[in-house]
Amino acid sequence: MCPTATFSLWCVSSLDEQGKLTEQATRTIFTQIIRALAYCHSKMIYHRDIKAENVLVDPISLQAKLTDFGFSVIFTDDIAHERMHTVCGTINYMAPEILENKGYYGPKADIWSAGVLLFVMTTGSCLTSLSFRRCQHG
Repeated sequence: MCPTATFSLWCVSSLDEQGKLTEQATRTIFTQIIRALAYCHSKMIYHRDIKAENVLVDPISLQAKLTDFGFSVIFTDDIAHERMHTVCGTINYMAPEILENKGYYGPKADIWSAGVLLFVMTTGSCLTSLSFRRCQHG
């Protein structure tokens, strides 16, 4: 049951019989997420915790909001192209370079997480850290 004041991604009425979003709903919501990320990145704000639980969606209009900027970081021009080394976010959505502790670029890590989110939206399944390890080494 969805709370009345806030709607998570999974409270949208556009779920099909397998529990995944319809293609049209996915396109509508994901486009908004990418636009929100593009805006943040243009202001040198890197979210670092893109995941389904951090997307709120109005179930009627499908208007989406990116939330929970608790792990976000704001860069300045002089350090905008430096690698980050703080491991944060949700493991199932983390880019491989974060998991391998190699240092990472905020925008690229956010886009990786958005790609995982798109997978979750279209399949209704979550990737596990085990599946990431299999992809990295096999």
